[in-house]
Amino acid sequence: QLHQLEADAPAVGMMPDMPYATHAVSAAEGARLLLFSDGIFEVEKADGQMWPFADFIARMGSELAAGGDLIARHLE
Repeated sequence: QLHQLEADAPAVGMMPDMPYATHAVSAAEGARLLLFSDGIFEVEKADGQMWPFADFIARMGSELAAGGDLIARHLE
């Protein structure tokens, strides 16, 4: 199950004195935490269109469901 924490503030560190909202979510033992910035999914596809965020989330869900080492699988 994917749970997305929403953020609507500037990037952390851009405005040092700005207060940020905090969120909490329960995670089961063995759960994975995937942190990323907007640049990871801002990919231009072969047809010149940008990769939709919803497609990125769907892909990450299927990758995480496959188990194993997500990064190592893509470096081989």
